[in-house]
Amino acid sequence: MADSVGVADAASLCDEGPPLDAEPSAMSDDDAQSVVDEVPVEHGTDDADAPKSKKELKRARAEQKRLEWKEKQRAKRKRQRSSGTGGTSGGGGVGDSLTLMQNRMKQRGAAAAQLHPSAEVADKEAKREARASKKAAELADFKDRCAAGTTVVIDLEWENSMSEKELKSLVQQLLFCYSANRGAAHPVRLVFSGVAADSFTGQKLRKMSGFETWPLEVLEGPYIDGFSKEQLVYLTADAEDVLEGFAKDKVYIIGGIVDHNRLKGVTMAKAEDQGIATAQLPISQHVDMGAYSRVLTVNHVLQIVLERQASSNWRQVFEKCIPGRKKFIDASSELDGLGESSSVAKLETQVKSMDAPVAK
Repeated sequence: MADSVGVADAASLCDEGPPLDAEPSAMSDDDAQSVVDEVPVEHGTDDADAPKSKKELKRARAEQKRLEWKEKQRAKRKRQRSSGTGGTSGGGGVGDSLTLMQNRMKQRGAAAAQLHPSAEVADKEAKREARASKKAAELADFKDRCAAGTTVVIDLEWENSMSEKELKSLVQQLLFCYSANRGAAHPVRLVFSGVAADSFTGQKLRKMSGFETWPLEVLEGPYIDGFSKEQLVYLTADAEDVLEGFAKDKVYIIGGIVDHNRLKGVTMAKAEDQGIATAQLPISQHVDMGAYSRVLTVNHVLQIVLERQASSNWRQVFEKCIPGRKKFIDASSELDGLGESSSVAKLETQVKSMDAPVAK
């Protein structure tokens, strides 16, 4: 019954209300304020008014500082973009400062170049000319020192007698020869002969950077056509004559062979067929090679020639240039020309003979 009364009262209230299309009545400010005052306020529903812990306050302050820093950086990048200096995308800091400084220096340099456009070009050209002049002077000095020395020809006419592996090793030795001569205090006039354009050695050498400008002579034909026979001396271990030194008016030939002592006597036979002189280095007079071969590599022979031009002492030359174990001969010793084991055996024999009783 209570529910029915309530519905009836609500219906009567709706009937007594103003029509829907009626104009709202004006309400004074005092009436509005009284209505607002009568509205109950629910406390504890707004989180902003709730008390915060120290940790939350600290986090809030840190977030506020971060937002302020980001705003400053954003404003800084905006100023840089507006001034045309650019900037890094990493958020500023030391990187922005360095970039800004570099850009300013570039701008100053560009401004100076605009004021004096020919000054920078002239400075670069002067430096380039100074380097070229220095290089030309050094090259001229090297050629003068080469002309003051003897002439050495490396005979490269042996390709048909060697394998590809041996030819590659020969090319390496030729590079060592050029490098040694280029850095020598007393260089020689270095000549490569028999370097045909279609030869293996010629193709490998011409692939080297700047080979065409190297300060040496390259003959496509044989050396016998480039020099007189009276000048030529073929250096070979099979010769009977022993060199005492290198004469400036002679042309000394080194056989460009890598054969591991496989092609014995071929250089001597070639020299005899051509009717030119032969000679051997005085290695056996100063060094006891023992079981080692007296045949040396191409670059070792050239190194001996270079060192001999700087020093008149053969022993010092061989100490520096001959590789491997070696024993030098002492002319004042009674054990000349003997190996270590034979020397000890000879000394023991002499001691035993001294201790033996005298026959009566």
